[in-house]
Amino acid sequence: MRFSKRIARFLHDIDNHPVLKILSGGIRETIEVLEKRYPGEYLRFGEEILDVADSMGWDCMSVMTRSVIDYARYENYFLRHGDYGEKNYESIKENVYFNEKYMIESYWPYCFLSYFTVATQYSKYHYFLASVLPEVHGGGRVLEVGFGDGIHLWTLLHHAGGGTTDLTGYDISEYSIPFCTDLLRRTGVLHPGVKLGVGDVLKGIPEDDASFDIAIMAEVLEHLPDPEKGLNEVARLLRPGGLLFVATEMDHNHSDHVVNFSGWEDIAATAERTGLRAEKHFIYRRQDDFPGSRDRASAIALVLRKDGSAFKKQGGN
Repeated sequence: MRFSKRIARFLHDIDNHPVLKILSGGIRETIEVLEKRYPGEYLRFGEEILDVADSMGWDCMSVMTRSVIDYARYENYFLRHGDYGEKNYESIKENVYFNEKYMIESYWPYCFLSYFTVATQYSKYHYFLASVLPEVHGGGRVLEVGFGDGIHLWTLLHHAGGGTTDLTGYDISEYSIPFCTDLLRRTGVLHPGVKLGVGDVLKGIPEDDASFDIAIMAEVLEHLPDPEKGLNEVARLLRPGGLLFVATEMDHNHSDHVVNFSGWEDIAATAERTGLRAEKHFIYRRQDDFPGSRDRASAIALVLRKDGSAFKKQGGN
């Protein structure tokens, strides 16, 4: 497969890196598979991601090295024990989300890059483009809970094409705000209609009931010790008939993953109890493309719709 000079150079650097060439999980093979599945679209996206990396001044090889080492360690635990292990949510917040240096220099840059280099990540992202962008083009207020690295806000601003610019984001890490703001500014899409704040979905988001038309929870549920409580809070914020896009992973252990799901039906059943009905879903299993891989990760995405019934009050039974 022929690549642009830029992507070819990126792959050359990985192939010649002492750590990444061993632990990167076959990035070259992943890129070839995804380009065949999404011809043209995927590699254009890859170029855009590398543009963002340049704008932000990231050393991609250094960012990726630390993250793939961490992932290999936690994934090996999962393969040996079949679970994610006992993790303390308060300790995770202190050591990960409240660790400024780690979040700014490693965690968020790798998360952003992974949408290009990891099959499960791009597969969910493609589903987001197909299922959410058409809704956004119709206007309305958009909320992202756990905006993190900012890729979904960046995408909405980059591709909205005259649609909504009324975007609100909350994240548990205060360091996400300067990181995401800087990313949106450097890439030329920052807009006065973007409002970012600190908020813990398990403690309540400081917005009025039924005040948003579309909500996004991407790569959030697996981090919450009580996913139903998080979904219930977002259901409170959606107007009746509003859409919630959820993306998560299954059988994919990491330092801050605390919940593993048995399948999309598990999430749909949980959401149903909060007044959110599964309208459609998507699942991608890495082993479908790479049957010899030890990596059992699956990507799950759902489009949920809020019905007209009352949501459960926080702390309710």
